[in-house]
Amino acid sequence: MFGYVTPCKMELKIKDYEKFKAYYCGLCKSIKNNIGNIPRMALNYDMTFLAILLVFIK
Repeated sequence: MFGYVTPCKMELKIKDYEKFKAYYCGLCKSIKNNIGNIPRMALNYDMTFLAILLVFIK
């Protein structure tokens, strides 16, 4: 993946990595359902971080 934010898998606990993976997969699936397959190619860890940040700010 490209971008500035990348998860350090070795430093994360298993439950934290599973939660991050759930956000990443959920974001990808919601993009597929709402917009289509082509925008999924632009998904990266930066967008996942933004999605998590927006969820916690709300």
